[in-house]
Amino acid sequence: MAQPRIYDVVQTLVGAKKMRRRLAAQISQLIDPDLVLDLGGGTGSVGDYWPASTTYICLDIDMLKLVGFRRNNPGGVALLADATNTPIADKSLDAVVCTAVSHHLPDLLLPKMLKEVSRILKPTGQFLFLDAVWNPRRPVGRLIWHYDRGSHPRSAETLRSLIAEHLKITHWEQFAIHHEYALCVATPV
Repeated sequence: MAQPRIYDVVQTLVGAKKMRRRLAAQISQLIDPDLVLDLGGGTGSVGDYWPASTTYICLDIDMLKLVGFRRNNPGGVALLADATNTPIADKSLDAVVCTAVSHHLPDLLLPKMLKEVSRILKPTGQFLFLDAVWNPRRPVGRLIWHYDRGSHPRSAETLRSLIAEHLKITHWEQFAIHHEYALCVATPV
């Protein structure tokens, strides 16, 4: 389990603020979502990107990260749960966001998480996905992967294919900071 403050500092060092600005640009295009779930939300670092009228739920499997979330967001909704088996009703969410999580999930669990996303999103809902992708040609990225606790890096092509099996991709972009990243917006099929 990571210490919440150390986790936040490390995220800043690897360029999380820059990548989240790209995510914020996609979030700003959503029209007043009422209910949003952050899968693997950790300390809730993207919670501030949502309108004040939005109920933001930070789901994580790590209690210490949720304690960090609650410390920074005393009125926030913290949910201790598994992203592959969420205690959320079918078709109930306006948006699901998932940042820097997929590389922590083994090949059997990532499709289960995506199936859950498809199940819990309203027909008009949106899935916002952002994660580092494996690119062996990036030496700094290889070094970061070496020290990352996530042991399941995937290529952009693999992630795109997996997401497309469960959702309709409406936006896809790749960019680099230290890692190479993929940012995806998708809707239920």
